[in-house]
Amino acid sequence: MTTEAMVKTDESSLPSPVFRGQQMVKALADYRELQKALDESMPDQLIELEGKQFRKKGYWRAISVAFNLTVEPIPDTERRDTNGVFVDGQNNFGYIVMYRATTGMRSVTGDGACFAVEKARRFKCPHPETPDSKRTLHFPHTACPDYDPAFQWRALPPEATEHNIRSHAHTRAMNRAISNLVGFGEVAAEEVERDEHPAATVEKRPARPGGAVYVTKVEEKTGTSKQGKPWTLFTVHFDDGTAAGTFDRGLAERAREAIAAHALMVPAFETKGQNRNLTALTAVVEGEAATGREPGEDEKDPEAPIDAADRKKFWNIAHAHKWTEAQVKALFEARGIDATAEIVNGAFAAMLQTLKEGPPVEKV
Repeated sequence: MTTEAMVKTDESSLPSPVFRGQQMVKALADYRELQKALDESMPDQLIELEGKQFRKKGYWRAISVAFNLTVEPIPDTERRDTNGVFVDGQNNFGYIVMYRATTGMRSVTGDGACFAVEKARRFKCPHPETPDSKRTLHFPHTACPDYDPAFQWRALPPEATEHNIRSHAHTRAMNRAISNLVGFGEVAAEEVERDEHPAATVEKRPARPGGAVYVTKVEEKTGTSKQGKPWTLFTVHFDDGTAAGTFDRGLAERAREAIAAHALMVPAFETKGQNRNLTALTAVVEGEAATGREPGEDEKDPEAPIDAADRKKFWNIAHAHKWTEAQVKALFEARGIDATAEIVNGAFAAMLQTLKEGPPVEKV
Protein backbone atom coordinates (compact mmCIF):
# COMPACT_ATOMS: atom_id res chain seq x y z
CA MET A 1 0.00 0.00 0.00
CA THR A 2 1.47 3.38 -1.01
CA THR A 3 1.66 6.37 1.23
CA GLU A 4 -0.70 8.25 -1.05
CA ALA A 5 -3.29 5.49 -0.67
CA MET A 6 -3.28 5.66 3.13
CA VAL A 7 -6.27 7.34 4.72
CA LYS A 8 -5.20 10.42 6.64
CA THR A 9 -6.53 10.74 10.18
CA ASP A 10 -8.61 13.81 10.85
CA GLU A 11 -6.79 15.49 13.74
CA SER A 12 -10.03 17.12 14.88
CA SER A 13 -11.37 13.68 15.82
CA LEU A 14 -8.49 12.90 18.23
CA PRO A 15 -9.31 13.03 21.95
CA SER A 16 -7.64 16.20 23.18
CA PRO A 17 -8.26 18.52 26.13
CA VAL A 18 -9.87 21.86 25.36
CA PHE A 19 -7.58 23.61 27.86
CA ARG A 20 -3.82 23.03 27.97
CA GLY A 21 -1.71 22.47 31.07
CA GLN A 22 -0.64 26.10 31.48
CA GLN A 23 -4.23 27.26 31.09
CA MET A 24 -5.42 24.91 33.83
CA VAL A 25 -2.56 25.99 36.11
CA LYS A 26 -3.56 29.63 35.61
CA ALA A 27 -7.25 28.84 36.19
CA LEU A 28 -6.43 27.12 39.49
CA ALA A 29 -4.11 29.97 40.53
CA ASP A 30 -6.88 32.51 39.76
CA TYR A 31 -9.34 30.48 41.83
CA ARG A 32 -6.91 30.26 44.76
CA GLU A 33 -6.39 34.03 44.59
CA LEU A 34 -10.15 34.63 44.71
CA GLN A 35 -10.49 32.07 47.50
CA LYS A 36 -7.85 33.82 49.61
CA ALA A 37 -9.51 37.22 49.12
CA LEU A 38 -12.93 35.88 50.15
CA ASP A 39 -11.48 34.05 53.16
CA GLU A 40 -9.91 37.30 54.40
CA SER A 41 -13.07 39.35 53.87
CA MET A 42 -15.54 36.67 55.04
CA PRO A 43 -13.87 34.92 58.03
CA ASP A 44 -17.30 34.02 59.43
CA GLN A 45 -17.76 31.65 56.47
CA LEU A 46 -14.78 29.52 57.49
CA ILE A 47 -15.20 26.61 59.88
CA GLU A 48 -12.75 24.00 61.16
CA LEU A 49 -13.98 20.43 61.53
CA GLU A 50 -11.69 17.66 62.75
CA GLY A 51 -8.60 19.72 61.96
CA LYS A 52 -9.64 20.60 58.40
CA GLN A 53 -10.97 23.91 57.08
CA PHE A 54 -14.26 24.09 55.19
CA ARG A 55 -16.26 26.95 53.64
CA LYS A 56 -19.91 27.66 54.34
CA LYS A 57 -22.78 28.63 52.06
CA GLY A 58 -22.00 32.39 52.09
CA TYR A 59 -18.66 31.65 50.46
CA TRP A 60 -20.26 29.55 47.73
CA ARG A 61 -22.83 32.29 47.03
CA ALA A 62 -19.93 34.74 46.57
CA ILE A 63 -18.18 32.31 44.21
CA SER A 64 -21.39 32.05 42.20
CA VAL A 65 -21.49 35.84 41.77
CA ALA A 66 -17.76 36.05 40.93
CA PHE A 67 -18.10 33.50 38.12
CA ASN A 68 -21.48 34.89 36.97
CA LEU A 69 -23.14 31.51 37.39
CA THR A 70 -26.79 30.66 37.00
CA VAL A 71 -27.70 28.24 39.79
CA GLU A 72 -31.20 26.80 40.11
CA PRO A 73 -32.99 23.66 41.28
CA ILE A 74 -33.75 21.08 38.60
CA PRO A 75 -37.54 20.81 38.21
CA ASP A 76 -39.25 17.70 39.57
CA THR A 77 -36.13 16.39 41.37
CA GLU A 78 -37.13 17.35 44.91
CA ARG A 79 -38.69 14.55 46.92
CA ARG A 80 -39.56 13.94 50.54
CA ASP A 81 -38.57 10.51 51.87
CA THR A 82 -38.30 8.57 55.14
CA ASN A 83 -35.46 6.39 56.39
CA GLY A 84 -36.30 4.71 59.69
CA VAL A 85 -38.41 5.58 62.73
CA PHE A 86 -37.47 7.21 66.05
CA VAL A 87 -38.29 5.48 69.33
CA ASP A 88 -41.07 8.01 69.91
CA GLY A 89 -42.77 6.78 66.73
CA GLN A 90 -41.90 9.80 64.57
CA ASN A 91 -40.50 9.19 61.07
CA ASN A 92 -36.92 10.06 60.21
CA PHE A 93 -37.99 12.20 57.28
CA GLY A 94 -35.73 13.97 54.83
CA TYR A 95 -35.48 15.79 51.52
CA ILE A 96 -33.44 15.00 48.42
CA VAL A 97 -32.98 17.56 45.63
CA MET A 98 -30.73 18.37 42.64
CA TYR A 99 -29.38 21.73 41.41
CA ARG A 100 -27.78 22.80 38.14
CA ALA A 101 -25.00 25.41 37.87
CA THR A 102 -24.43 26.95 34.41
CA THR A 103 -21.88 29.27 32.88
CA GLY A 104 -21.46 29.86 29.14
CA MET A 105 -21.66 26.50 27.36
CA ARG A 106 -21.06 24.38 30.47
CA SER A 107 -23.48 23.13 33.11
CA VAL A 108 -22.98 20.75 36.03
CA THR A 109 -25.44 19.21 38.48
CA GLY A 110 -25.12 18.62 42.20
CA ASP A 111 -27.34 16.68 44.59
CA GLY A 112 -28.11 17.25 48.26
CA ALA A 113 -29.95 15.35 50.98
CA CYS A 114 -30.71 15.91 54.66
CA PHE A 115 -32.62 13.79 57.19
CA ALA A 116 -34.02 14.58 60.63
CA VAL A 117 -31.62 12.30 62.52
CA GLU A 118 -28.75 14.59 61.50
CA LYS A 119 -30.16 17.25 63.85
CA ALA A 120 -30.07 14.92 66.87
CA ARG A 121 -27.48 15.24 69.63
CA ARG A 122 -24.70 12.65 69.60
CA PHE A 123 -23.89 10.53 72.63
CA LYS A 124 -21.23 11.99 74.94
CA CYS A 125 -19.60 10.10 77.79
CA PRO A 126 -21.23 11.42 81.01
CA HIS A 127 -18.23 10.62 83.23
CA PRO A 128 -15.66 13.44 83.76
CA GLU A 129 -12.02 12.36 83.84
CA THR A 130 -11.67 14.21 87.16
CA PRO A 131 -14.37 16.04 89.17
CA ASP A 132 -13.45 19.47 87.73
CA SER A 133 -12.23 18.29 84.31
CA LYS A 134 -13.93 19.20 81.03
CA ARG A 135 -12.47 16.05 79.50
CA THR A 136 -14.44 12.83 79.69
CA LEU A 137 -13.24 9.62 81.31
CA HIS A 138 -13.77 7.67 78.07
CA PHE A 139 -12.70 8.90 74.63
CA PRO A 140 -13.80 8.42 71.93
CA HIS A 141 -17.28 8.36 73.41
CA THR A 142 -17.98 4.94 71.86
CA ALA A 143 -15.49 3.52 74.40
CA CYS A 144 -17.77 4.52 77.29
CA PRO A 145 -19.41 1.48 78.98
CA ASP A 146 -22.68 3.44 78.95
CA TYR A 147 -22.45 4.11 75.20
CA ASP A 148 -25.83 3.82 73.52
CA PRO A 149 -25.62 3.50 69.70
CA ALA A 150 -29.34 4.30 69.50
CA PHE A 151 -28.97 7.52 71.56
CA GLN A 152 -29.74 9.88 68.66
CA TRP A 153 -32.81 7.81 67.72
CA ARG A 154 -34.67 8.33 71.01
CA ALA A 155 -36.91 11.12 69.72
CA LEU A 156 -37.45 13.38 66.74
CA PRO A 157 -35.19 16.41 67.43
CA PRO A 158 -37.08 19.70 67.94
CA GLU A 159 -34.70 21.36 65.43
CA ALA A 160 -35.82 18.90 62.75
CA THR A 161 -38.61 21.03 61.27
CA GLU A 162 -39.80 20.64 57.70
CA HIS A 163 -38.25 24.00 56.83
CA ASN A 164 -34.82 23.27 58.39
CA ILE A 165 -34.44 19.83 56.80
CA ARG A 166 -35.62 20.97 53.37
CA SER A 167 -33.47 24.13 53.31
CA HIS A 168 -30.39 22.18 54.43
CA ALA A 169 -30.85 19.73 51.55
CA HIS A 170 -31.18 22.66 49.10
CA THR A 171 -28.06 24.31 50.54
CA ARG A 172 -26.04 21.14 50.06
CA ALA A 173 -27.23 20.65 46.48
CA MET A 174 -26.51 24.27 45.51
CA ASN A 175 -23.03 24.22 47.08
CA ARG A 176 -22.21 20.93 45.39
CA ALA A 177 -23.29 22.18 41.93
CA ILE A 178 -21.19 25.35 42.27
CA SER A 179 -18.16 23.44 43.55
CA ASN A 180 -18.43 20.83 40.79
CA LEU A 181 -18.48 23.56 38.14
CA VAL A 182 -15.85 26.07 39.30
CA GLY A 183 -14.56 24.98 42.72
CA PHE A 184 -12.60 21.90 41.60
CA GLY A 185 -14.88 19.65 43.66
CA GLU A 186 -14.09 21.22 47.05
CA VAL A 187 -16.33 19.91 49.86
CA ALA A 188 -18.59 22.49 51.52
CA ALA A 189 -19.01 22.73 55.31
CA GLU A 190 -22.69 21.83 55.13
CA GLU A 191 -21.77 18.49 53.56
CA VAL A 192 -19.69 17.35 56.54
CA GLU A 193 -21.46 18.83 59.56
CA ARG A 194 -24.90 17.78 60.72
CA ASP A 195 -26.24 21.32 60.97
CA GLU A 196 -25.24 24.93 60.46
CA HIS A 197 -23.51 25.17 63.85
CA PRO A 198 -19.83 24.30 64.36
CA ALA A 199 -19.40 20.66 65.31
CA ALA A 200 -17.00 19.63 68.03
CA THR A 201 -13.47 18.98 66.87
CA VAL A 202 -11.56 15.82 67.72
CA GLU A 203 -10.09 16.01 71.21
CA LYS A 204 -6.32 15.74 71.24
CA ARG A 205 -4.69 13.85 74.10
CA PRO A 206 -1.30 15.02 75.43
CA ALA A 207 1.69 12.73 74.99
CA ARG A 208 2.45 10.60 78.06
CA PRO A 209 5.85 9.43 79.32
CA GLY A 210 6.92 6.01 78.13
CA GLY A 211 4.42 5.91 75.27
CA ALA A 212 1.51 5.02 77.56
CA VAL A 213 -1.92 5.15 75.89
CA TYR A 214 -5.53 4.22 76.50
CA VAL A 215 -7.13 1.60 74.25
CA THR A 216 -10.27 3.08 72.68
CA LYS A 217 -11.61 0.37 70.38
CA VAL A 218 -10.99 -3.19 69.17
CA GLU A 219 -12.29 -4.11 65.72
CA GLU A 220 -12.63 -7.70 64.53
CA LYS A 221 -12.53 -9.00 60.96
CA THR A 222 -12.74 -12.66 59.88
CA GLY A 223 -11.94 -14.46 56.65
CA THR A 224 -10.49 -17.59 55.07
CA SER A 225 -6.99 -18.05 53.65
CA LYS A 226 -6.26 -19.53 50.19
CA GLN A 227 -5.55 -22.81 51.95
CA GLY A 228 -9.04 -22.76 53.45
CA LYS A 229 -7.94 -21.91 56.99
CA PRO A 230 -10.12 -19.40 58.89
CA TRP A 231 -8.45 -16.30 60.35
CA THR A 232 -9.44 -13.41 62.61
CA LEU A 233 -7.68 -10.04 62.46
CA PHE A 234 -8.04 -7.68 65.42
CA THR A 235 -7.33 -3.97 64.94
CA VAL A 236 -6.59 -2.18 68.22
CA HIS A 237 -7.07 1.60 68.33
CA PHE A 238 -5.42 3.97 70.82
CA ASP A 239 -6.32 7.44 72.08
CA ASP A 240 -3.28 9.02 70.40
CA GLY A 241 -4.90 8.30 67.03
CA THR A 242 -2.75 5.27 66.14
CA ALA A 243 -3.82 1.67 65.53
CA ALA A 244 -2.19 -1.72 65.00
CA GLY A 245 -3.28 -5.20 63.98
CA THR A 246 -2.83 -8.61 65.57
CA PHE A 247 -4.01 -12.17 65.01
CA ASP A 248 -3.40 -12.93 68.70
CA ARG A 249 -6.81 -13.36 70.37
CA GLY A 250 -5.18 -13.09 73.79
CA LEU A 251 -3.81 -9.64 72.96
CA ALA A 252 -7.24 -8.58 71.69
CA GLU A 253 -8.89 -9.72 74.94
CA ARG A 254 -6.26 -7.86 76.96
CA ALA A 255 -7.03 -4.73 74.93
CA ARG A 256 -10.76 -5.11 75.63
CA GLU A 257 -10.06 -5.52 79.34
CA ALA A 258 -7.98 -2.32 79.21
CA ILE A 259 -10.99 -0.47 77.74
CA ALA A 260 -13.29 -1.74 80.48
CA ALA A 261 -10.79 -0.85 83.21
CA HIS A 262 -9.73 2.45 81.60
CA ALA A 263 -6.16 1.30 82.19
CA LEU A 264 -3.04 2.96 80.80
CA MET A 265 -1.11 0.55 78.58
CA VAL A 266 2.25 0.55 76.81
CA PRO A 267 2.00 -1.16 73.40
CA ALA A 268 4.87 -2.67 71.41
CA PHE A 269 4.85 -2.78 67.62
CA GLU A 270 6.67 -4.22 64.66
CA THR A 271 6.36 -3.02 61.06
CA LYS A 272 6.28 -5.43 58.14
CA GLY A 273 5.94 -3.64 54.82
CA GLN A 274 2.94 -1.35 55.18
CA ASN A 275 1.48 -3.30 58.11
CA ARG A 276 1.87 -2.17 61.72
CA ASN A 277 1.52 -5.16 64.03
CA LEU A 278 0.81 -5.16 67.76
CA THR A 279 3.20 -7.55 69.52
CA ALA A 280 2.64 -6.75 73.20
CA LEU A 281 0.40 -4.73 75.52
CA THR A 282 1.73 -4.02 79.01
CA ALA A 283 -0.19 -2.36 81.84
CA VAL A 284 1.42 0.67 83.50
CA VAL A 285 1.77 -0.08 87.21
CA GLU A 286 4.38 2.38 88.45
CA GLY A 287 4.17 5.92 89.82
CA GLU A 288 1.16 8.13 89.23
CA ALA A 289 0.08 6.07 86.24
CA ALA A 290 -0.64 3.13 88.55
CA THR A 291 -3.78 4.91 89.71
CA GLY A 292 -4.81 5.73 86.17
CA ARG A 293 -4.23 9.45 86.69
CA GLU A 294 -2.60 11.73 84.15
CA PRO A 295 0.99 12.92 84.73
CA GLY A 296 0.91 16.35 86.35
CA GLU A 297 -2.52 15.85 87.92
CA ASP A 298 -2.78 17.19 91.48
CA GLU A 299 -2.00 14.58 94.15
CA LYS A 300 -5.08 13.52 96.10
CA ASP A 301 -5.37 13.45 99.88
CA PRO A 302 -4.46 9.85 100.84
CA GLU A 303 -6.93 9.92 103.74
CA ALA A 304 -9.86 11.20 101.65
CA PRO A 305 -12.38 8.80 100.04
CA ILE A 306 -11.95 8.14 96.32
CA ASP A 307 -14.13 10.23 93.99
CA ALA A 308 -16.95 9.14 91.66
CA ALA A 309 -14.59 8.59 88.70
CA ASP A 310 -12.40 6.26 90.76
CA ARG A 311 -15.43 4.37 92.08
CA LYS A 312 -16.52 3.86 88.45
CA LYS A 313 -13.01 2.68 87.63
CA PHE A 314 -13.06 0.22 90.52
CA TRP A 315 -16.19 -1.50 89.22
CA ASN A 316 -14.97 -1.47 85.60
CA ILE A 317 -11.82 -3.32 86.65
CA ALA A 318 -13.76 -5.71 88.88
CA HIS A 319 -16.10 -6.65 86.05
CA ALA A 320 -13.24 -6.93 83.55
CA HIS A 321 -11.48 -9.46 85.79
CA LYS A 322 -14.64 -11.50 86.48
CA TRP A 323 -15.26 -10.56 90.11
CA THR A 324 -18.78 -11.33 91.34
CA GLU A 325 -20.60 -9.00 93.73
CA ALA A 326 -20.26 -11.60 96.49
CA GLN A 327 -16.49 -11.77 95.95
CA VAL A 328 -16.18 -7.98 96.02
CA LYS A 329 -18.22 -7.88 99.23
CA ALA A 330 -15.85 -10.43 100.78
CA LEU A 331 -12.92 -8.25 99.71
CA PHE A 332 -14.55 -5.25 101.41
CA GLU A 333 -15.08 -7.24 104.62
CA ALA A 334 -11.41 -8.28 104.62
CA ARG A 335 -10.46 -4.59 104.37
CA GLY A 336 -12.95 -3.52 107.04
CA ILE A 337 -15.19 -1.47 104.75
CA ASP A 338 -18.71 -1.81 103.38
CA ALA A 339 -18.65 0.04 100.01
CA THR A 340 -16.41 1.79 97.47
CA ALA A 341 -17.31 5.13 99.09
CA GLU A 342 -15.17 4.05 102.05
CA ILE A 343 -12.04 3.31 100.00
CA VAL A 344 -9.43 6.02 100.64
CA ASN A 345 -7.03 7.35 97.99
CA GLY A 346 -4.00 5.94 99.81
CA ALA A 347 -5.34 2.36 99.53
CA PHE A 348 -6.84 2.68 96.05
CA ALA A 349 -3.82 1.53 93.99
CA ALA A 350 -3.44 -1.61 96.13
CA MET A 351 -7.15 -2.38 95.78
CA LEU A 352 -6.92 -2.07 91.98
CA GLN A 353 -3.90 -4.38 91.91
CA THR A 354 -5.85 -6.97 93.92
CA LEU A 355 -8.72 -6.78 91.42
CA LYS A 356 -6.33 -7.20 88.48
CA GLU A 357 -4.89 -10.35 90.03
CA GLY A 358 -8.34 -11.89 89.74
CA PRO A 359 -10.84 -13.24 92.28
CA PRO A 360 -9.73 -15.92 94.78
CA VAL A 361 -10.03 -19.52 93.61
CA GLU A 362 -13.00 -21.17 95.31
CA LYS A 363 -12.14 -24.31 97.23
CA VAL A 364 -13.96 -27.43 96.12
